[in-house]
Amino acid sequence: MARRELLYAVVREAMVHAEVLSASYSFKVLSLEPQGRQYLIMVDLARDFAQETIQQSDIEKQIVHNAKARHDILVTAIYWRLNERLRGVARKTPPPRLKVSHGFEPIGEDEVAALRQALAVGMAAAQASGFEDTETIVTQDPYPALSQTQYGHLN
Repeated sequence: MARRELLYAVVREAMVHAEVLSASYSFKVLSLEPQGRQYLIMVDLARDFAQETIQQSDIEKQIVHNAKARHDILVTAIYWRLNERLRGVARKTPPPRLKVSHGFEPIGEDEVAALRQALAVGMAAAQASGFEDTETIVTQDPYPALSQTQYGHLN
């Protein structure tokens, strides 16, 4: 159930990024195995969003990528269908293309040099102060105002 909830959040986030209102879609998640690592997603869309197949492809890529990267969940398929009961709001402008990053951008030599220079300046300023490093000790209140239960910790 916990993995299913994580996948629900990933789908909702992808739809928000695609600017699809929650009243314009509904979805179901089907687990393909008892461990809950593989899922199938069925999305019902309002007719206003059905013609935007490029956007659907981008949403699929984002869902699959984020589910795998964040929660190690494999989404094997996403099925789309029209639902006449859902009423979407048509856009006046075309939807934006979603960006799905599949890797990382390498750090340039100039960025490395700037980081080393900033670290050198910071270390020189810290050594020139003449004061020792100090440690701040924060005491915890044994009876916090907000705790895990209404009676405090159960220890």
